Amino acid sequence: MSAVDEPAWDEALARALAGARLMVGMTYLDVDGVVIGQRQFCARVRAVDPHDGILVEVEGSGAGERLSLPPDLDAVSPALPGEYLLRDTGEIVVDPDYMATYTVQRPPVSA
Repeated sequence: MSAVDEPAWDEALARALAGARLMVGMTYLDVDGVVIGQRQFCARVRAVDPHDGILVEVEGSGAGERLSLPPDLDAVSPALPGEYLLRDTGEIVVDPDYMATYTVQRPPVSA
């Protein structure tokens, strides 16, 4: 991604995310764009950086796992109050602060 393609960095949102509970949905695609997996989890945001991304610590069944999510704040939006069911674990997340969705596509294999 070139500097022209990069989304604008929203410093106010980055500051607001620090310490927040983030509900994350990830969809994994193969090289042809076919869905090969999905994952949902809730995490506490530990740090937000335009280069290192959104650093989180997973809560619930994956407690303690630390992940670095892409620094794309356009993928993040405020969550509506309520209960959210995590399909893969059956856990219920109550009133997360924000939601984020990402699509990750496997790159073509080099010959």
